[in-house]
Amino acid sequence: MPSKKIMHLIKMNKKQLELRQHREFGLIISDYLEFIKYNFKGFFNIFIRYNGIFMLLFLGVSYMMVTGFMGLVRSQAAGSYNTSVEADFMLYFGGGMLLFFILFSVVALLNYSISSSYMVTYEKEKTTEIDAKKVWQLISSKLGDIIIFVLLLIVLYLVAFVAGVIINFIPIIGMFAYYLMMFTLSAWSGMSFMALLFDNKSAIEAFGEGFKLLSNNYWKCIGVNLVLGILIFVLLMAVYLVPGMISALYVFHTVETNANVWDSGWATVMFTFTFFVLMLASIFSHALQQFGNGMLYFTLHEEMYNLNIRSKIDQIGEDL
Repeated sequence: MPSKKIMHLIKMNKKQLELRQHREFGLIISDYLEFIKYNFKGFFNIFIRYNGIFMLLFLGVSYMMVTGFMGLVRSQAAGSYNTSVEADFMLYFGGGMLLFFILFSVVALLNYSISSSYMVTYEKEKTTEIDAKKVWQLISSKLGDIIIFVLLLIVLYLVAFVAGVIINFIPIIGMFAYYLMMFTLSAWSGMSFMALLFDNKSAIEAFGEGFKLLSNNYWKCIGVNLVLGILIFVLLMAVYLVPGMISALYVFHTVETNANVWDSGWATVMFTFTFFVLMLASIFSHALQQFGNGMLYFTLHEEMYNLNIRSKIDQIGEDL
């Protein structure tokens, strides 16, 4: 009978997925799902650990926006325009929107970095027991390059936005061209960010490496991002359905009972919670999308350089 220690190692090896290997399109998708299956709990714990304070801030911002919006509706329904009360509600709503935009950008970048760092640590440490401190240490060690990377990415997205406005004037074809451009940018930036952390490259070098991988396997990159985008969208809709249904039922109940939903404290709590859950799910989905680009990066990197295969051949030679 094998010992408990050996059985534990066998079990761990089944969970440990080798990221650097050649994969066809279908295997990239299946291995991505396998990776999520065995790493969801560990990554979610790290996600909660580093997002705890931001979750509280999001809850406060959600309350500001909902309170301001409901106050404006209530004020206009009562026919009181241009009053100091309405100005206060406008300040609540506008300030909440501004804070939300800033907070969402910071948190999205944080979790984009966390998911990438998690995957790099997973590959280098060869373990499913990822230390949260090591994930953060990798991010902090590359913080300067990450900031430069983000600034360059903002420029790229601004260019893409302008191009998108122009091409959307073209009927039907423009819409497909726009989504193709967005998937291209998503794959390029995602793989470039992985190169930034895994290969310890500068921001410029990372974009160059990402572009090289993208151009050599363009349609595979687009296909993976498309399929994973659809899968994550379906998952998001399932998550959105729960708070959305609760809010809809509550509104239906208040209408049936002739209650004023805009004066209800429970409505404020309900809408705040719903908006908070929707934003949290959206941020988490960006992290899951980056796992897909990480899987794509390790696959295409190995196909191009064969570093993992060479190291195994060298190890066999040393053993002989």
